[in-house]
Amino acid sequence: MFNVFYLLSVLLNVYAFVCVIRIALTWFPKANYSPVGKVLASICDPFLNLFRRIRFLNFRGLDFSPALAICILYAAGTLLSGLAHAQTISVGNILAMVLGLAWSLVSSVANFFIVILIIRLIAYFIMRRTSRNHYGSYSPFWDSFDRMISPFVFKVSGFFSKKPISFSSSLIISIIFSLVFVMLSRIIVSFLINLLGALPF
Repeated sequence: MFNVFYLLSVLLNVYAFVCVIRIALTWFPKANYSPVGKVLASICDPFLNLFRRIRFLNFRGLDFSPALAICILYAAGTLLSGLAHAQTISVGNILAMVLGLAWSLVSSVANFFIVILIIRLIAYFIMRRTSRNHYGSYSPFWDSFDRMISPFVFKVSGFFSKKPISFSSSLIISIIFSLVFVMLSRIIVSFLINLLGALPF
């Protein structure tokens, strides 16, 4: 049984890698419509299209559905690999692995978002320094970017300060809050994983 889990894990990881190649080929029209591209499309598109139907994954022309599809494949492969290397299979071990994988996905998204906030904060200060006017020179890209992150940024900063504060201060508060939240969540999840792993059934 453990060998079956290991084999399935390897197959999922290989399939995920093939899907990554398929996604990369879409950036090059000539390669995408080549014989190899068409074969990869027939293998990967049925799975990838399941996620393309999720509307909120397509935001302002950016399609995040392939990233979610690949993450799920690798997460499933990691879960099966964990089961293959486990000495015993129990409900507690399976729940602990599922929770660990779920937290891995959530923390990856959270860390990515924190990096985005930090990049925006750095860009804000650079733009303020290099601009002649007080408000900075905003490009359409940064305008749409700010509209995307502003609901989160101002909601978090509004929780800590009832008075209106600047955009840069809101970014700093949001970054600190997100870092603390991720660290505390990691401690709680680690405790729950150990608790589930210790279950006798």
